[in-house]
Amino acid sequence: SDTLAPYLKKIAAGAIFPTLPNGGWSITVEAHFYLILPLLVAATRRWKWAPLAVIPLLLIIRTGVFWQHGSVQFLSYWTIIGHADQFCLGIAAFSLRDMLKGKNLTAATALLSFIAIWWAFDNAGGYNGTNNHPIWIVLPFIEGLTYSILIAWYDTTAKPRADGISMLIGKAGEYSYSIYLLHFFIVFKAAKLIDQHVCSLSNFYVACAWSLLTFIFMIPVGYASFHLIEKWGLRLRRRYTININSTEK
Repeated sequence: SDTLAPYLKKIAAGAIFPTLPNGGWSITVEAHFYLILPLLVAATRRWKWAPLAVIPLLLIIRTGVFWQHGSVQFLSYWTIIGHADQFCLGIAAFSLRDMLKGKNLTAATALLSFIAIWWAFDNAGGYNGTNNHPIWIVLPFIEGLTYSILIAWYDTTAKPRADGISMLIGKAGEYSYSIYLLHFFIVFKAAKLIDQHVCSLSNFYVACAWSLLTFIFMIPVGYASFHLIEKWGLRLRRRYTININSTEK
C-alpha cells in the first residue's frame, strides 16, 4: 500500500497535470485539446482561419512565461500550451489543404528547413541541454507547421495507393500510439542488451538502424494492443470533418 497510494495519486493528478506514467502524459494533453475542440470546430465553421488566430496567443503566453521565469520548456513540451500549436495547425491544414496541392517545392523547403533546425537543436544539446533556451517559445509552432504542411501536401499531391508500401506505412501509423505507449517497457532494456552483447550503439547511424529494426519488432505488439484495447474505444468516435468542410458553400 505504501507504493500503491503514490501511484494512484499520480494517476488521479493525470487528469490535469502530465503525471501519467511512461508516455501516458500525452493522453492528458490530448484530453485537454478535446475539451476545446468543439469551440475550435464551431469557430472554423464560421471562419476558416480561426485555428491560426490561436497561434499568436500561444506564442505570447510562452514568451511571457519565458520572460518571467527564464524557461518555458516544461509548458512547451509537456502541456497543451505547447502542443495546441500542432492541433490548431493540423485543423487549419485540413481546411486549407488544397492550397498545398502540387506545391512540391513548398513541401521540400519545409522538410529541409525542419531538418536544419532540428540539427541545430540537437547540437545545442537537444531536450536535456536547452532547458533555458528561448527556442522553446517557437519550437512547438515549427514542429506543427512542418507536420501540417507535409501531411496536407501528401494528402493532396502524393496520391498514396491503398496497397503496397502506403498501406504498410498507414498501418504502422494506425498502431503508432500503441507502440508509443508500450515501447517504454522494451526500448531501454533492448538498447542496453544490444550495446553490451551485439554491437556498440555509440555510432548515430548504427543506433538508427537498430531503432528501425526495433520499431518493426514493435508493430505486431502495437497491432495486438490496438485491436484488443484502442479499437473498442474508437467505435465511440463521431465525425466532425463534415462540419469543417461545410464552411464554404
